[in-house]
Amino acid sequence: ENLKSLGISKINRNMIESIPGNNTFHNRLFKLASVFGNHCPLFSDGSAVIQYLIPFVNCFPKYQLFTFEVTLSFIINFTQPMWSHYPQPPSSFLTTLAKEFSRINGLGEWMREKEISFVKVIWPLLTSICWEIMIEETWLKMMDFLICYIDKPAVFCLFVCNLVADFNEPIRRLKNAKEVYSFFKRKQAVRIDNDIKSTFSSMKSSPFLAELGFPEFTQLLSGHYQTLE
Repeated sequence: ENLKSLGISKINRNMIESIPGNNTFHNRLFKLASVFGNHCPLFSDGSAVIQYLIPFVNCFPKYQLFTFEVTLSFIINFTQPMWSHYPQPPSSFLTTLAKEFSRINGLGEWMREKEISFVKVIWPLLTSICWEIMIEETWLKMMDFLICYIDKPAVFCLFVCNLVADFNEPIRRLKNAKEVYSFFKRKQAVRIDNDIKSTFSSMKSSPFLAELGFPEFTQLLSGHYQTLE
């Protein structure tokens, strides 16, 4: 309530209204983006946080406090190294993640040979929490898995790597880079159980966990919400 009382931050309403959804959805998204803008200067214009808010506002439309807290907790715990060079993607983090991706199967090497950018594939999935590619039921199942391992913050980016790698066969059938990028911007038949199993394997075997630079799990403090370090 204290953050809401600070009013509207520098949120671009037109940017929000360009997102698919009705007026009620846009109003909820606008209000929550404003709360984030008041909470942390990094979120002041809304553009950095809106993509993270979209799936939570869609799934929990009537619970503003819960949506704020769960989105903030997700950002702080699962994405912190991703903000190191904001508004640019963090090159060192993504270079390390590309090494992990290359361990999973041969798709990473194939993408390099075809001059398909790993960053252009993985970054939109990371910053939208895979919402564009999953139906709601699958997305909620992913979130259940992630929440169970919130004390292992690298689990989300490892999951996304395994998610992309699991599309090895259909991706190789595409004609060019443009088709590959478009593939990950629409709903697909995600094999969530297989991706979770593969993520467990990565969590046990990855030599890059420390290099990814995730801090330890941070629990939100009652009455005082943390910001990104």
